Amino acid sequence: MTAAEELTAAVQALVLDHQIVPCGTDPAPWYGDTPAERAEAAELCSGCAVLHLCAAAAAEAGERWGVWGGVDRQHRLTGKGHR
Repeated sequence: MTAAEELTAAVQALVLDHQIVPCGTDPAPWYGDTPAERAEAAELCSGCAVLHLCAAAAAEAGERWGVWGGVDRQHRLTGKGHR
């Protein structure tokens, strides 16, 4: 099973248990235009039940944009938080 499949299964299990992940209500901040927007989203990830699975899925897929697993991928790649 891929990391993305594991993440999907874990999120589905949480939903069935009436739990939500922070990005599940409004994913827009996780792809915010400014580093400040993405930093806020990354902070919301800190208590997420699937934080590590999310990070693994992003690494496996080579995600370059957005906040995944509490990490601003733009900032990680550029060192500046810009696209």
